[in-house]
Amino acid sequence: MSDLYSSYSGRWSAYSLTGWVVRMNGFRWYHLLFNCFTLMSLNAVLFYLSRKIISAKYKVRLSNKVFFLFSILLTCNLFFTSYGIGETWFWLVQVCTYLWSIIMSLVLLYVLLVNRLTAFQIILIIMSASFIGGASESYALVNIFLLSVYLMLTNLGSDKWSSIVLPKNRILSIKIIVALVFLILSFAVTMSAPGNEVRYGALPKGSFDHLIWVQIKAFVKIIFIKTPRNIPYLVVFSFPWFVLGRHLSMKREKEKTTSFLNSIKANGVLAFILVFIFLIPTSMIMVELGPDRSLSFISFFIVLCFVTLFFVAGSRIMINDKLVHWLKYLFMACTIGILSWHLLDQYFVTKEYAESYDRRIKILSALNENGQKGIVVLDPLPRSGMLFSAEISADSSHFTNQFIKNSLHLQYDIRTID
Repeated sequence: MSDLYSSYSGRWSAYSLTGWVVRMNGFRWYHLLFNCFTLMSLNAVLFYLSRKIISAKYKVRLSNKVFFLFSILLTCNLFFTSYGIGETWFWLVQVCTYLWSIIMSLVLLYVLLVNRLTAFQIILIIMSASFIGGASESYALVNIFLLSVYLMLTNLGSDKWSSIVLPKNRILSIKIIVALVFLILSFAVTMSAPGNEVRYGALPKGSFDHLIWVQIKAFVKIIFIKTPRNIPYLVVFSFPWFVLGRHLSMKREKEKTTSFLNSIKANGVLAFILVFIFLIPTSMIMVELGPDRSLSFISFFIVLCFVTLFFVAGSRIMINDKLVHWLKYLFMACTIGILSWHLLDQYFVTKEYAESYDRRIKILSALNENGQKGIVVLDPLPRSGMLFSAEISADSSHFTNQFIKNSLHLQYDIRTID
């Protein structure tokens, strides 16, 4: 972390976590176990959040099995609708940077929802806020923006805004202020890193007019190109929330679909505005849309919008019971089909990829022991499926090639077939 802080980037909390995980590399399954731990952590915080929000809103006590099932469905939704599954869920340093920033953001939200103030909660606020501020510049800015806007709106007496997600009270204000203080302090440490000059210096620069155009293009790509590809997954994994919303609002008077859609237009516009705002840090820094991993907050936000839409629709729309009954079986079959297909497909795809990669490493090590010199040309790896590919370039001087050369202490250069 210290080396990277001085020579490349100031993301001190993400790199510290990455370094801690990598130190366990003597154990063969360390990466798998860490990914499982990450997945369980995300699922756990979603479990507690959904239980907290629904129980507080509807004053009902559903079984933990129900909330556990819906947290798994929500995790599946988040997984399959990520713009880059390999980058977001399987690239170790990016998991520590972006996915854990999201987990910590959800932890922070849960603590804010609890209507009491304890020493343990303060510790959680400090830990989560400090990690976010030290892991990702864009995620830190988004959290600072959301908390600041909410604090401003509630203190201006806008009860309409404050009732959307969080109540307005003194304890909540104290928690938000503590979170903002440590977010800003941690973010300041990140931005003070000498290595940022190296990283940002390698990025393109643009005029103000060009940056505005980049921001507009990034928004268009997200809304009209990237997100539409995920709509089947968004619908399939969001429909169970429609059923849950309907179950919790059986006694409520229903309305027609057209009336419901007209009533949520303002919320739809607000969602689009927030997506546009959330894109600003990444597009301004990268002078482009940015890599898929940096857009995980956007994809997660869109999932939450769809889940909320289906849940509210289920609680308000007038629909025939028999139709809902058949839709439940249809979407259940779709869910089982999607999960089964990907499980089987990825098993064979990633098995072949892993075996090919292991053979490549053995060949490179054997050639190095035999005193190989010059340039070794390698066959390309097969497709990696959902895993993030470790393929190198046809250019022997490419940084990916050089990283493997340095890691294995090779005495020769390597490249793939052009």
